[in-house]
Amino acid sequence: TLHKSLKLCEEVNNEKFAAYSYAWLSQTCHELGLLDDAIVYGKKGQTIAGRIAWDPLLFSHTDSWTTVSLFYKGECAEIEKIANAHLEKGRANSDPRLIIEAILFKGMMFFTAGDYSNCIKKMEETIRRAKDPITFYNGKFLRGMCYLSLGRLKEAEDALRETLDLTRHIRSWVRIPQAEMFLTAVQAGRGNLSGGIKNLLRLQAYFSENSQKWWTAIVEYIIGNIYFQLIHNEAPTDLKMIIKNIGFLIKTLPFAAKKSEQHYLAAIQSAKEINAKGILGQSCLDLGLLYKIKKRYDEARKYISKAVKIFEECGAYAFLKQARQALESIS
Repeated sequence: TLHKSLKLCEEVNNEKFAAYSYAWLSQTCHELGLLDDAIVYGKKGQTIAGRIAWDPLLFSHTDSWTTVSLFYKGECAEIEKIANAHLEKGRANSDPRLIIEAILFKGMMFFTAGDYSNCIKKMEETIRRAKDPITFYNGKFLRGMCYLSLGRLKEAEDALRETLDLTRHIRSWVRIPQAEMFLTAVQAGRGNLSGGIKNLLRLQAYFSENSQKWWTAIVEYIIGNIYFQLIHNEAPTDLKMIIKNIGFLIKTLPFAAKKSEQHYLAAIQSAKEINAKGILGQSCLDLGLLYKIKKRYDEARKYISKAVKIFEECGAYAFLKQARQALESIS
């Protein structure tokens, strides 16, 4: 349908609607995991928006969907370029919406780089200054993801529950399964291991069936990480958690390393298929750390070295620092 729209726009020489079509094609493609196509379409929309009569909504759409596509791919430097240009345009035109979106984009760059503390600061500023519900929602959602990544589980749960409630009111930007996925990861981290894994596997099947390939890679990574934490921490020490999960732990602990490896490898395969460098690098790094714990040092070096190379390409400076330190520890 969008390709037909583009053809009609070309026939009647309507560049404005052609730019919108490219923006929506970018959105559609990145949700389907066609990240390279998504970025190409987004940039075509940006080019048109930059040469026709100034239209702030069009400029917002083309930049926003291109940025999301780059976020899915993990391209930190490219996101930062758009954020800076967006901010400059917002200031030049005294447009608060564009300025706030630029702050959001900068936070997305920090998240992609693994710099969660700076991302939280940008998300808090976005939430405080947001003029529309979608930008407000995205700020809340990304802040919750940061808290989860930092292990600040109570704050993550509060933020993600609020995000899940917002989805009932924002019909044009539904992220219920995604918010549920991160909230489930929080609940697993807080003790509901059996129920958490079960729900994440259900969501993995949902994303796979709906061809949401990036989210499939993300949920595989999360499941792998939960099993990795069981290996890394050897076993839960909290008595209530042990009692609550006794059946799950008896069945799972002896095989947790293998399950973690399987899900990390599945995340790596999914990420490779769509050229999603960010989640590919994170999965390689954590798989390498798993191999290090299991004293499989050659494999650890192999995967951590891959992570270093990927993070260098992406400009993911915080992840790169972690990966280099991990590699040095086994060299």
